[in-house]
Amino acid sequence: MVSESRVDPNVNSRPVAQATRMAGLIRIGLSRGYLLAPATRLLSAASLDLTGVPPVDRSLVVRRGDFEYVVARSSDVASLTELGALELAVVGSDILAERAPTVSELLDLGIGKCRLVVAGPAGTQLRAAGLRVATPYPRTAARYFEDIGLAVEILALSGSSEVAPSIGVADVIVDLVETGATLRANGLVVLREIAACTARLIAPCRDRAHLDAPLIDALIERLAVMRPVVVSVAATSRVSDETLVRV
Repeated sequence: MVSESRVDPNVNSRPVAQATRMAGLIRIGLSRGYLLAPATRLLSAASLDLTGVPPVDRSLVVRRGDFEYVVARSSDVASLTELGALELAVVGSDILAERAPTVSELLDLGIGKCRLVVAGPAGTQLRAAGLRVATPYPRTAARYFEDIGLAVEILALSGSSEVAPSIGVADVIVDLVETGATLRANGLVVLREIAACTARLIAPCRDRAHLDAPLIDALIERLAVMRPVVVSVAATSRVSDETLVRV
């Protein structure tokens, strides 16, 4: 499904990518928010220098040796990758499903594990006609309810969807869930699970000759080797009080 505001990948995508390669840099996009910390841990485990990421000031670009890191919203990272402005990027599978950018998915990194769910007050019946759904994922939510044959009203929110049922503007929400604490604090429970979500390593689909570069190939191989180690450590040490994961 194509967003009306989606950036056309045919506009200036090739010059941007070529300029990046001529500068001798490998530009990596990192999603701001809940994926940033696990992504930097994984890249560091793969022997990359991420000193200064995330930046302490307001800058969004950090250069370290042959690599330049661009920190932005997940949706923007996906669009920049589609344009060819980034050689590689780390983006959640939730964003890929919602935005459907024209990119190549290289690896399931296994980090940032969450669930995309339908949640609402206990006892809410999803069979009710005219159900109102608040969500930061309007396209994904619309597809899900269409698939189960339920006509709903979608309210697109950029965040804080969990408040929508309590103030009477929605019956249920569709959002990312990690631990369940925030849902419970707002009187909500998981009603249905739509999908399990993890971070993915993506690259532009067009003009992919740069992916043959030894440095990039070696990085992808190191990430493939290190991801189970990093995921295992994260699973045994993670302590989180948050339920709804913001991008």
